[in-house]
Amino acid sequence: MKYESRLLVDKGIALYMGKSLQTNFHSHHVLQIAIIIKGTYAIYIGEHIYRNQSVLIQSNVKHKHSTGNGVQLSLFIDPMSNLGRCLRANYPSDFLLFDAKPQLVNGLLQAFSRSCPDTQEIKNLIIKAFNLQPKTTKIDSRISQLLEQIEASNFEGEKIGALCAGIYLSESRIRHLFKQQTGISIKRYCLWGKIRKALYYISQGESLIQAAYHANFSDYAHLSRTVKEMFGLNLKNLLKDSHSVQENQDSFD
Repeated sequence: MKYESRLLVDKGIALYMGKSLQTNFHSHHVLQIAIIIKGTYAIYIGEHIYRNQSVLIQSNVKHKHSTGNGVQLSLFIDPMSNLGRCLRANYPSDFLLFDAKPQLVNGLLQAFSRSCPDTQEIKNLIIKAFNLQPKTTKIDSRISQLLEQIEASNFEGEKIGALCAGIYLSESRIRHLFKQQTGISIKRYCLWGKIRKALYYISQGESLIQAAYHANFSDYAHLSRTVKEMFGLNLKNLLKDSHSVQENQDSFD
């Protein structure tokens, strides 16, 4: 069976299918579900090596992937989305080794085979595979307001003070509460948004240099370093064999 490499970026989720990617040690804000559907795989977490074909990795867990020639499915999920919050609540440990059932793998492959994959369909596959009962968990209203303002700013890099306008807390208190609620600093949260934005511009046919500029990175090298830091891999290698890169502007929630 021939597998075409593909990268899909949506609000709250990014999905990659294609050549297995070898990474350096790294950690990222987003949760990751990695499924190897062809070839060999090992996940390094701390000083331990686990040889399992499927793993759920929680936010900010340092790890690296080691793979043989093969095909990989990886889903990166924003922990503040409804799906991310459910996964965090139901599987709070740093990682979960699991056996990906044929229904999940085949469903994901079928979804990716379509010209315009439906991320709602993909989300439903994850909900069913992990026996989740989606529900909206409570977030502090002031943090919800800040998240909305960050999204509305399109990650333009406004000063925190400007983003916090109308939120009646000190900037230091807002920073503390934001990290407490999201597990990440405001700056790092914005970086994830900027990466999404850069990938969107790439999907519109822009060069890597143009996309980096329009996503408010100082230059392509800054974008590349940020991707390497967050995902442990080279952006050009990730995109080299991709059949398509796209972004759906609808809300993931």
